[in-house]
Amino acid sequence: MSALRNLLRGISVVTDAPPSRVLQSVDESLQPLAIDGTATALMALVQPRADDSWTLRWSNAGHMPMLLLTEHVEPELLSDIHGPLLGTGYRLIRTESERIVPAGSTLVLYTDGLVETREETIDTGLTRLRRSAISLSARLDDPEAIADELLARNRSSGEDDTAMLVCHLPSLARG
Repeated sequence: MSALRNLLRGISVVTDAPPSRVLQSVDESLQPLAIDGTATALMALVQPRADDSWTLRWSNAGHMPMLLLTEHVEPELLSDIHGPLLGTGYRLIRTESERIVPAGSTLVLYTDGLVETREETIDTGLTRLRRSAISLSARLDDPEAIADELLARNRSSGEDDTAMLVCHLPSLARG
């Protein structure tokens, strides 16, 4: 995993390519570099816009979908792009999605340990995550509280490690 992570970081820094191209380059490099195995990955790029919103571009290689939290809108699992895992050996063109996200939104990225158990399907776990996000008491500008609350409500078993990244997209407008 460390070789894969370093490869992804190196390609993304050197090429400055969009998320889909970075994941495709990583995938194409695994065999020549003798990096065996498969892995999931989600690469997202968030950039501020002049109108105080954010552009979110992402590509997903078999990873859990991001959760988007926006004020006055129901939480949304961003699952419209979901390609195969890295390392399958199939030659393919990876795709990506792009969305304009309002300032004040929060993105939640997480591993399957947050939503997957042996007793439930992954869809059941994703539904539970989305429902628990609907009733969050944490403010959207408090990533630590969001993470704590989602972990408490969703990690029902210790079967798998869980990692989570909560990223708040603040207003950059100067008032």
